[in-house]
Formats: sequence, C-alpha cells, structure tokens
Amino acid sequence: MKYLKIILLLLFTIINVNAQYHWSNPNPAPHELFGIYFIDSLTGWTVGNFSTLLKTTDGGESWFTQTVPVKSTLRKVQFVDKNNGWIVGGEETTPSFGSVLLTTDGGENWSNHNPEGDYGWNDISVVSKDMIYIAGFKGVYKSTDGGFNWVKKGGTNWTTTVFFLDSLTGWFGNTLGGIYKTVDGGENWIQVSVKDKIWHKSIKFIDNKNGYLVSEGLYSQNGYIYKSTNGGLEWSLIDSLNNYELKSIEVLDSKNAIVTGIKGIVLKTTDGGENWIYENNLERDDYNEVKVQFGKRWIVGGGSQYGRIYQREEDKFVEKSNVFTKYCLNGIDFYNDQNGIAVGYDGTILFTNNSGKSWDNLNLFSRDIASVCYLNENFISMAGRNGEFIRSTNGGDSWSISYPFSNSSDKIIKFFSETVGYSLSEYGALLKTSNGGNTWFETSDYGMYKFFFIDSTKGWALTNPLEIDYSIILDTKDGGQTWSSLQFQDYVDDIFFLNENIGWLSSKNRLFKSVDGGLTWNLVKENLGFYINQLLFTSEERGYFLTEDFFERGLTSVKYTVNGGESFSSIADYTFLNYMTRINNKLWISGEYGHILEINTDLLTSVEDKKEAVVRKYYLSQNYPNPFNLTTIIIYNIPYSSKVTVDVYNILGQRVRKLVDQFQHKGNYKISFHASELPSGVYIYRLKSANYSDSKKMLLLK
Repeated sequence: MKYLKIILLLLFTIINVNAQYHWSNPNPAPHELFGIYFIDSLTGWTVGNFSTLLKTTDGGESWFTQTVPVKSTLRKVQFVDKNNGWIVGGEETTPSFGSVLLTTDGGENWSNHNPEGDYGWNDISVVSKDMIYIAGFKGVYKSTDGGFNWVKKGGTNWTTTVFFLDSLTGWFGNTLGGIYKTVDGGENWIQVSVKDKIWHKSIKFIDNKNGYLVSEGLYSQNGYIYKSTNGGLEWSLIDSLNNYELKSIEVLDSKNAIVTGIKGIVLKTTDGGENWIYENNLERDDYNEVKVQFGKRWIVGGGSQYGRIYQREEDKFVEKSNVFTKYCLNGIDFYNDQNGIAVGYDGTILFTNNSGKSWDNLNLFSRDIASVCYLNENFISMAGRNGEFIRSTNGGDSWSISYPFSNSSDKIIKFFSETVGYSLSEYGALLKTSNGGNTWFETSDYGMYKFFFIDSTKGWALTNPLEIDYSIILDTKDGGQTWSSLQFQDYVDDIFFLNENIGWLSSKNRLFKSVDGGLTWNLVKENLGFYINQLLFTSEERGYFLTEDFFERGLTSVKYTVNGGESFSSIADYTFLNYMTRINNKLWISGEYGHILEINTDLLTSVEDKKEAVVRKYYLSQNYPNPFNLTTIIIYNIPYSSKVTVDVYNILGQRVRKLVDQFQHKGNYKISFHASELPSGVYIYRLKSANYSDSKKMLLLK
C-alpha cells in the first residue's frame, strides 16, 4: 500500500503541473496549431508551434497543456487508444528541430525516438499500435514495435505527406510533385505521377481505388485538389484556387470530402469533387488540418501568435478557443481576485470581472496606453504613450484625460492610495502626485529607467545617466524627497524588494540578493543561460521571472524558483509576454498580440512541496501496468546524488536488460521498459544505489 500511495501522489503531481497556468487570452494556446486527433467523443489532442501540446477530456470544451521534451514545431498527432500516441514535428522548410515522440500514458510523459537525429518530420500514418509510418526530410520510415525503433523504407528527401490504407498499401508525396505507391509495406515504391512544381500537402484514400490529394504551388500560393479512381496510378485535377494554399483534406466516403487552407478556406464536396462549396463563418485565419471523428468535424489553425480550434455544430462552425484581442498589451493589474484590467495599443482596454474567464474590450480611446494601476473598485489610473494621464474615480463609468507627462513609450504608473502615485518623465525623472494626479512634480534628477516602491515612501530606482555599462541604484525613505546612491558593477535589468531589507536584482545573466536594503549585493547565481527582464518574489525562497534566452531573443519564458534562485524551473516557454503583476495567489502576465497568462501560485507551491516530500527517501515502485504486454513503467526515487543502476533479470538470475547505469542527481525518475524481444514470464527488476538496493517482480504476458 505504501508504494501505491507514492504512485498516486506522483500522478496527482503530474495533473497539477498541467493545471498550473492558464492562457486567458488567447485561449487555449498562444501559438498556431497544426494537427488534431480524437480517440473518442471526449478525449483529444492538438499540437502546434513552439512545442504546443494540448489535451481535452470533455469534447473540446476546455483544454489543458501537456509538455514534451523537445523544442520543436509539432505538426501531426495520432493515438490508437487513451494511452498510446505519437507526434511528429520539425521545421517545414529546413531539415532541423525534428522530433518523433511516443507516449504510453495518455500524453503525461513523452520520449523522443527520432531515427535521424535532428531532421524534421511532416506526417504520420498509424496502421496499428505496433505499425506506424512517418514521412519527412529523409523519406519514409516504418516502426513495427510501437515507435521505439524505426527502419527506413525508401521514399525521397523532402517527403511531406504519407498515408497507409493497411499494413501493405500506401502512398506518399513530396515537395517536388512526386507521388509514389507501395503494395508491400514500403519495401518497394513506384512513382505513379509527377506534378511539376507542386508541393503535395495531404493525401488520403478511402479504399484501394479512390483517393484525394491537396497541394500547393512550389513557387506560388495557388492551391490544387486532385483525385484518383485507380489506386493512385493516375490523378486528375478537379479544382484549383489562385492565391489560396491548401493544407489538409479529410475524405469521408466516395462522395464527401472536406478541404482546408489559408485565409479561411473551408471547402466541402458532396458529389465526389465535381463541385465544391465554400462553407465558413470563421475568421480568415490559416486552417492547417481538418478531422472528422466520432460524428464531429474539427478544424485547427490560427495565426503565428494564437491558435484556433473549431467544431462544426449543425450548420455552422463554433469556436472552441477564444481570441479576445490581437492588439499588443503593455500592462495588466488586478485589485482583487476577480476584477482586472489589461491595456495596450490603439486604446485597448480589457476588463474582466470573473478572474479572466472572459474580457470586455471597451475601446474608449484611440490612444496607445503604456501602463495601468487598478487601485480599488473606483480608482483606476493609466499612463498613455504620448504623455496622457487617464483616470477614473467611479470604476470606469467616466474618465478624465490630462497631459502632465512628456512623451514616453514605456511609462509605468503606480498609485498607493487615491492621492499618492508615481510615474517617470520622458527624461527619467521620477514624478509624484499627492492629489490623485491633478498635479505632478519631479522628485529626482533625470536618467531613471525603472523604479520600485514597497509603499508610498520607501522605494528604489535605477539610473544610467551617461548610458554606460553600469547602473546606479538609488533609494529613498521619504517618498523621493531625498535619495542615496550606490554604483553597481554592471548594468541592472530589474530590481525588486520583498520588504525594506530583502531584495533582488538581475544583471545580464546573473541574479543578486541584498539583505540590508540595497547597501550591499551578494551573487546568488551566475551563468543563468538567460536574461531576466522582470523578477517578482513572494518569499525569500519563491520567485518568478520573465526571461529571454540568449538564442531566442524577442521570445520570453516564465520561470520560477523555490530556493531563492539557486535553481529554476520553467512554467511557460516561447511566449510574447512582457509584464507581470501579482494579486493574492495569482500572477497575471500580459504581452504582445493580446497574450494574457494566469498562474496559480498555490498549485506551483503544492506541486513543489509534494516533490520535496517524496524526494526525502528511497523507494522503488511496483511497475505499472502489471502484468504487462511489451511496455511497462518503473518509477523510483533517490534522495542523494549517486551512481544508480536499474537492471532486469529472469527467474534464473540472468541479467536480460540494463535500464540505467549512470550518475544521477537526487529526485524522482520514471523509465519505460520495452520487452518486445523477451518471452512471457516472471522477471525481477532491481534498483541499486550507493547504500540502497531493492527489487520487485513483474509479469510479462504476450
């Protein structure tokens, strides 16, 4: 029973990790989607750009994030049941960042089995749980053991689409217009057709004779629909569209098929392709894949900064995703758990009164807004990018606009009461008001580029007056009337204080901490591998960060620490977020393209606490499933870093497999044991560490 409790605890932890953040806009994903697949009427997955993987268990009404161990564009996903599935991905126009991912537990964990290193893959055709075909830059590959191992089965370079009707009969197309067919499981291929300067995107057959193919021009955006009635030996052009690339086709039977493409293209035929009907009540986004499964028609696509999911209901498409706005957001603030405001370009003002479940766009002004402070239910203040001070004292029913500020593109505004507030002038002087914004006066010299106050009187500011390689840290205890200064060794990117003594700053790829109000700074960690644009701590141990990777400049990640910055974990990668704020147990982060991310810090806390509790002792769990057929999972924990081995023995005591033999850091580990070459019977697996050993039995049934 002890091991069962541990396993359940780990499974609970995994579930909470998936729920730790939520895209409030766009929902459910900030990136374009390329593939979708349902295993029944309720359970499905969709994949997309920047390693996006989403799962639904309620028929698409809600989606949650799952993670993959690669940085890749995920293009196609297929499952054979609720546990076993595959994803292929990579860059479409360059042979890089490829992945062939396998899961045996419904997407909770994935392993990469790319047979060609970093080369990319465009399509997948699953014949059975064991037999899968994939197509990519290195041709067509086949697996007969569920995706663990792959063998090349011909094809050409730049193969873009593949479809197998059964274990023997299949077709593929490439970027050079070639169409190929096999009748012996890929052992031999014959070229059945060539369409000059055509890039084949999606091929489907309903039987040995009837099939469809959608393509686009190799050097144009024109789209083409082909049909074959003799098993792919000949193809007839049945329709074409100028300036509309086609991406996907779903064939229902000999008469009915659906095609999707760019700029909102959704075409349907009910007469075998003789006529095509344009049916679309959607946004004119790109639609990358269409699937009809379990009586429902699904379409996924979107734009480069948001994903779209649609389901056909009765005579129209219903969006199962939401994009409230595409305008860039510069700031966000909440005064309680439910009520918040996000502001941005072209007068974008989004209000929510239900904790981000929905947002109302007021569109009150045609002004670019740089920052917002939502002090209470009545007092709202905003700073415009052209010097405006915008204020409401009645919860947004009416607004006043004045021009106390000089032009400033990145102005921050902060009020601590309905009378006392701060902002920055165009030239970096700290501005203060003591009458709710009616008048403002300068409290400092010029050159400030950031400030942070913990209350109306105690604060810090960063200045770089000569634009040189170091910053000067200023602090005040009297609301800016007087300042003391300290020269820091390098340029400081951001500063944050938890109270009047304890604070942190980020400088280049390093994190520093002060315990004396900023008089001295001690290095916490260097060579972080990323830059910290903004930091926010909720205790001495727990902090949150908006970061930029060295090689992904312009894209930000959200990271957190539970040990004061000694180590970091990632919450969300490859985002366009740029500003975060905190209210109670939630972080709200806004950014470009209307992105709003909500993070429940309690879930992060509970997850880390559970992990720490489990890590304090050794354990070796019972494998699951047990008995098993071919593949089973083994979980173990080591509380100290050491050399670790995990071996499998038969009942004669002979070692038949070495699963682990390496130095490992303390923590939880999960390994997959695949026994396709072993006979049925009882086996023993043993965990051995520096001063610990344990073993358990498992039963293989084929």
